[in-house]
Amino acid sequence: LPPLCQEANPSVEQLFHRYYAAAMGTRLIDTHPEVEGYADFFRRDSLAMLQRELLSILRESQGADGGWAWMEGFASDCYTTLLILKGLGELESMGCISIAQDDTLYTMVKQGIAYLDKHYLETYERSRKKPKTLGSYELHYLYTRSFFPEIPFADAKNTVYRHYTQLLLKDKAKRGTLMQKALKMLTLVRMGQVSKARKVAEVVCQSSLRSDEMGIYWRDNTPGYSWDANPIATQALLIEAFARAGQPSDIIARMQQWLLKQKQTTRWSSSIATAQAIHALMVTSSDKQMLTTASDLEVRVGGKVQGEQQSGHLGRIRQEWTAGDITPQLAKVSLERESPGPSWGSMTWQYYEDIDRVKASGTGLTLAVTYYKVAHTAKGEVLTRI
Repeated sequence: LPPLCQEANPSVEQLFHRYYAAAMGTRLIDTHPEVEGYADFFRRDSLAMLQRELLSILRESQGADGGWAWMEGFASDCYTTLLILKGLGELESMGCISIAQDDTLYTMVKQGIAYLDKHYLETYERSRKKPKTLGSYELHYLYTRSFFPEIPFADAKNTVYRHYTQLLLKDKAKRGTLMQKALKMLTLVRMGQVSKARKVAEVVCQSSLRSDEMGIYWRDNTPGYSWDANPIATQALLIEAFARAGQPSDIIARMQQWLLKQKQTTRWSSSIATAQAIHALMVTSSDKQMLTTASDLEVRVGGKVQGEQQSGHLGRIRQEWTAGDITPQLAKVSLERESPGPSWGSMTWQYYEDIDRVKASGTGLTLAVTYYKVAHTAKGEVLTRI
């Protein structure tokens, strides 16, 4: 959340995700007061103020037509508008915001939905051949629109949404990219079609890869330039979709494992990916899994249980041994934990020695230290080797 809230560029997408992070951070502190002060980011008053400021700027950046552009001053586009409205829907579903009770939010959403309805209706009417299957363009609209059923459609007959819904209900479970299948599952669940969503989940499971280190993931979840080609966001949507479709908790945990492994070893590639990942982890994990340090972790070094965890949520353990305590037995380390949820850690060894007693290690790296003194002469400063 802290890096997501930092201003990386002036795009409206970045502006929204800063608001997204502030809203989620405020909610976390409200529901888990122990989080406040964990990092400079988690200061409730500061976050609440930032959230209000960013919402005001976001409202000002909304176009007269109700849509948002990628950069302020450009024409509105459905991609950015979908991204913002979907994010607001996610925040409300988590209890981070209440759109109906905030006049600014409600006006933004109402105008944004009107823009989307009009855009999709005009595109639909201009098309000579009506779509017979759903792609990312249609599925993103269906999913985003499902968050706001109380807002009336621009078209009284609800032509586009009804047609897309019919296509979704008739669509084959195996058709589409991974992200499209995730969107299908999520939308079906929101429509009450949980059994159909489970059929899609079963098909997706069949092509998954599994390993002890990486968890559950998919070979064809690769990066690219289309809406669907965002591996982190795709995995995050799949995690949420599987959870909402009622898949077993051990499968969800191993899917989370891959997502966390990317953060540990590389990075979450963008603000869009980061926001989707955080959202997926929060909505599919219990408090004990995500926000509470495991109290049942047992660390044994040389067969002996080590001290209590320190440094709050970091779970750090520090242990000191004197020279006489060091034996080969200390190289044997075991960790046991019974509480659920993915986790990882590391162990580092340090020792202190007088510098004049340090010997060459024979690793191929050689350091030579030479001392000089500065002598002030008629010609200026001269270095003299000691």
